[in-house]
Amino acid sequence: MSKPAYNSFQRQLIAANEDAAAFFRRHLLGRVEPGPRLYLIERGFGFLVEESKWAAGYAPGTWVGLRNHLAGLGYSDDVMLASGLLSTGAKGQMYDTFRDRVTLPVRDAAGHVIAFIARKAPNAPGSSPKYLNTRRTEIFNKGTALFGLSELSTAVPERVVVTEGPFDAIAADLATGGETAALAVCGTALTAEHASTISQLGAKDVVLAFDPDAAGGRAIACAFHHLAGTTDVLAAHLPSRLDPAGALAALGPTVLGQSIKRARPAADEVVDQHFRSWRSDQVGAEATVCLLREVLTDVRRMPKEQVARQVARLAEALPFTPAQITEELVDLDDSKSARTEAPSRLTAPLAPPERKVAQGRCP
Repeated sequence: MSKPAYNSFQRQLIAANEDAAAFFRRHLLGRVEPGPRLYLIERGFGFLVEESKWAAGYAPGTWVGLRNHLAGLGYSDDVMLASGLLSTGAKGQMYDTFRDRVTLPVRDAAGHVIAFIARKAPNAPGSSPKYLNTRRTEIFNKGTALFGLSELSTAVPERVVVTEGPFDAIAADLATGGETAALAVCGTALTAEHASTISQLGAKDVVLAFDPDAAGGRAIACAFHHLAGTTDVLAAHLPSRLDPAGALAALGPTVLGQSIKRARPAADEVVDQHFRSWRSDQVGAEATVCLLREVLTDVRRMPKEQVARQVARLAEALPFTPAQITEELVDLDDSKSARTEAPSRLTAPLAPPERKVAQGRCP
């Protein structure tokens, strides 16, 4: 993977971020504020206090602690603002962007600190977001950056695990014994640029270990369509509807590791999500045709080998033959725009669909 090239000003931004990472790290290791350490321990991440690989830190709750520290090192306000480490208020006053938060540095492929993801204290007052990312800067774009990229234990990993948050990635790394490349997006859905970076790692497959909720389901579909065709894409079925970090804390690394190891084709998950979201009262011939056409909007974007598999699965779950489903799929491909209001050529279902649709499952 090619290393990024920076101009002189961008190198100043990197230097400021790396000095900030050292500042945050000292505050986590210090004995004055035990709260952040206790938080990590309670969530099963106590090893991060001593583990230097991820360089966890703590941004103190003061308004200008980091600003004063970096100014003492010779950094100008312009550099600190451009790096995203400072923010400005309504009256133009400057203050630390990260306050009273556990911090994790985001690094580029060369290992330079280019940004931070910061988790607020669990009992912190106010409506600030749980996670706060560095805003877009000359050296950081959340649409291209991946947390964990420079922490890979091998140049060509056997498997990549992609998660939605940094603690989820760290949990996956721990649960798999460092045998996978554990990565996280930085506060956004996985993009085509992320997919390109992941494919360049040369892994055998990619496991999506996203939150088991509606938003996580949509994220799986988005990530699958970006990654499909470049590598095998799998989806982890996380136990007890927990995210990876929650599974690590509640069930331990062995259970989480097995969930990742037993991941199934992500295409199956993309299709099954349609069944889970289909209301149990939406039954009958017309509703079943609508469900099929909704599912096929995703299937038509899949690689050919996955299309055949999903047609077979749909024929088992719905009262249509593989030939009928294939014909409908061809119609969608041939005349997508013309069919937006055109009736389906499918006849009434061959058998009542109430049982399978009501259960919301696609075998």
